Amino acid sequence: MNFKIFCPLCHWVAKSQTIPILCPKCDEQSLLKLRHYIPLIWEDNNTLSNYLPWVVKDSSCQKTVSIFRMKELEQWVGLDQVSLLFSGFWPEQEGYLTSASFKELDAISLFEWIKIAYKNKVLLSSSAGNTGRALYHVALALGEPVIIVIPDNAIKDFWIPNQANGNITPFLISVRNGTYQDAINLANRLSTEFSSEIVTSGGVHNIVRRTALSFPYYYGVMKTKEVPKHYFQAVSTAAGAIGAYDVNSELIQMKYTDKRTAIHMVQNHPFNPIVEAWNSATHKFKKLSPIEVKQFHNQIYAKVLSNTNPPYHNKGGIHEVLSSSGGGAYSVSNQEVKQAQQKWHEFATVSLDPASLVALAGLIKAVKAGAVQQHDSVILHLTGGGLEQSINANKLKQIIPDVSVEKTQVNHAIAEVAHYLSTIH
Repeated sequence: MNFKIFCPLCHWVAKSQTIPILCPKCDEQSLLKLRHYIPLIWEDNNTLSNYLPWVVKDSSCQKTVSIFRMKELEQWVGLDQVSLLFSGFWPEQEGYLTSASFKELDAISLFEWIKIAYKNKVLLSSSAGNTGRALYHVALALGEPVIIVIPDNAIKDFWIPNQANGNITPFLISVRNGTYQDAINLANRLSTEFSSEIVTSGGVHNIVRRTALSFPYYYGVMKTKEVPKHYFQAVSTAAGAIGAYDVNSELIQMKYTDKRTAIHMVQNHPFNPIVEAWNSATHKFKKLSPIEVKQFHNQIYAKVLSNTNPPYHNKGGIHEVLSSSGGGAYSVSNQEVKQAQQKWHEFATVSLDPASLVALAGLIKAVKAGAVQQHDSVILHLTGGGLEQSINANKLKQIIPDVSVEKTQVNHAIAEVAHYLSTIH
């Protein structure tokens, strides 16, 4: 292998090619890290398959993102150097992710990981919306099975290609009147019930996912030929932001730079447990109650930003990233997000998804707070956008779930999944 996977807490090193999710000694106390044995520098053909050592180099994996600047936006926010890292569908800016989300990079990597580590198992993932849509897109393209569990408010954004590559199609379960946490809970029950046939995506603990979601930051650095002073991204589990920090650390270790990027994480008020913990005197992470989860989930505009259990105090996790990088955490209201949306449409014809608008609003708040200075270099990661454009250009169709259940109807979901698994084996 041209890379190693290790635990930053006990320094255990994985010996096989199984690409584990957790350290066998530290379990969830740490996030496993990846280090390349070969230089992480290239000039051309900057695609996901060149970046991830476990992704095969076929045409379905030649996915990339785009980075550009908009003078009108820079003037509006009062900064000289804002590079917009766009992970979505915007052909005019060389953005070609048909699912219109950076989670498409994650999805490609997950299916390759399954082939390597769990050849005969079916991938199971819970999703607040964007991950599920991306998995559906990639599964259809590859002809691979997948089980996706979502809250029913995410259905409106499930636009998928008309054609599948083969007879196998994904299996979509929605939780009626559910939250993202309800989808996670149901997926956990299904994973336990079908442990011999199913493997879960592993969430933020899966190094495969975090490495895939770190690709946009790396791509931005290679394209601009500069390590930015600041990096902004809206977060839920913060997998992408942690990944960006890890890439920056690896570039420093490889002597590509000595510059540390300040990682800034943005959440949608009032669903902002990371911001609350970071701004508290003790930095203690407060877990939301089920009532708060439901209430806050219903209130926020960016519903994909609603994970209740991000890796805040884990070794290599959020607190370490924020403190070591000199970054910050910001909470923006729905009103601030809508104001950012209105201003964005003065500059661009492509619509941003809610999480991208949260990130943009967070940058504005950080500038007003003095956390970013006029001449500082900034990468703002817009993690999704252009869904309407992709619907029209790629003739996407809206789908309905294969099964819709109340969060208490676990047995019904189990029976439906059992039938799905019987059709693909």
